[in-house]
Formats: sequence, C-alpha cells, structure tokens
Amino acid sequence: MMSREQYVRFVKTLFPPGKAWSRSSDGVLHKICDAMAGELVRMDTRASVDFIRELFPDTASESLPDWERITGLPDTCTGILSDTVEGRRADIVRKLSDVGGQSLPFFIALAAVFGYTVTIQDKLPFRAGRNRAGDRCYNQLWTFHWIVNSSTFNTTVFRAGSGLAGDRLRTFRNDTIECVFNQKKPSHTKVHFTYGS
Repeated sequence: MMSREQYVRFVKTLFPPGKAWSRSSDGVLHKICDAMAGELVRMDTRASVDFIRELFPDTASESLPDWERITGLPDTCTGILSDTVEGRRADIVRKLSDVGGQSLPFFIALAAVFGYTVTIQDKLPFRAGRNRAGDRCYNQLWTFHWIVNSSTFNTTVFRAGSGLAGDRLRTFRNDTIECVFNQKKPSHTKVHFTYGS
C-alpha cells in the first residue's frame, strides 16, 4: 500500500512536463495532487483491508445482503433474519459449512440447532429372528419411512364459522421442524411427524 507522499509523487508524474506545471512542494499543482492523494490512499485502504474483510462471511458487514442472497437466507423454513450482525454472520457461516447427513443423530442434532428435542424411529419390515410376537408388522415399503416425534408443537382447533366441512377438529404441527426435515431428508424417504407423548 502506498503512502500519501508516494501518491503525490505518482500523480505529479501524470502531468506533462513544462514551466506551466511547477513541481515545487508549495505550488498549486502540489496542493491539487495532495488532495487527490488523500482519496487515493482511502481507496487503496478500502481495497486492501475492507475488501479482504468482506470476502469472508464471518467478518463481512457491507456485503451481508449479498452473502444472504447467495446462501438463500432468510430460509424458507425459518422465514426470518437474525436481528444482530453477529447472528446474521453466524447463520451464513452455518449454512455454508453445513455438510448435511442422513443419520438419525444428524437429524436429532439438526432439531437441537432450532431449539427442539425430537426422537426418531425408523421402521423396518417385520423379520423372524429379529422381531417378536406383539411387534408391529411393517411391510417392505416402510423401509423408506421414518417417524419423528416432537414434544413441542402448535395446536389448531376447529372453530365453527371459520372452519370448513372436511377440516380436522384438531391438528398438531411444528412447521419449522417439518419444513427443515423435509428440506434435508434423503429424497427417497418419507417423514411422518407425531407430537406429544
């Protein structure tokens, strides 16, 4: 990075030689070059320091909207951005560093990131030697199904006047968990959600 004095000397070399362009340090040309050098130093500092800081999402501030656009934030599941710059940076870094997974511990940890505790069961077909009398008989199609149980949920109750014929009398949902799990699940699987005990 060049100093202000170096920029003054550099800008003076851009002017043509001759008596009209005095190179003395107390002349008008020197003052003009000094004013231009101040802006060049500021731009040089921004290019070498601020620009490098904006290249990385964990130190960015001006480019946060671009990072959020690139990573698809706000997420369609959460629908909101964090209120703080640090929170927004953390969301971007989390989204970029998410390697995904297909294991049950991965999905349990994913629910914990959003503040929920879940249990997950995968249902395998009934097999002699592994299952016993009294176990449920799941067929081969259940190999690709799994059941997520969450104790945190929203309840919607049917109300006369606002509900329609065919609506359920009561529904239990956790839209955040359902959206996140359906977004991250292996595409060939089906997730079923249960709530409460």
